[in-house]
Amino acid sequence: MRLLPSKGSLSYTPAAAGAAPRLLAVRETGPAGPAKPRLLDRVRQALSARHYSRRTEKAYVHWIKRYIFFHGKRHPMEMGAAEVAQFLTSLAVEAKVAMPVPRPPLFTRAVARQPGRDPDDAA
Repeated sequence: MRLLPSKGSLSYTPAAAGAAPRLLAVRETGPAGPAKPRLLDRVRQALSARHYSRRTEKAYVHWIKRYIFFHGKRHPMEMGAAEVAQFLTSLAVEAKVAMPVPRPPLFTRAVARQPGRDPDDAA
């Protein structure tokens, strides 16, 4: 039997005791490279790069975790606008979390900039 050089490690499954002899299943596992950073670690890195405070970072991570657990630990990349709306509705109805009230000057400017609106009617 001749062995070929391998970059990874080899693994096999031995036969159960008392079973008829059979061939061993051998497979090569890939090289162990650096693991891709997990979602919450990437969020923390992004917030840190933008110089957000530690407290703000904790709040963001808390709400992301709440969103993930609400949907049964599904990854946010698998979800869309319908799941976001479902989560926000649940917060408003069941948890009675109030939506933040927009500040009038910012809200007024945003409405005034909408196409087809007269800026004088925004107030």
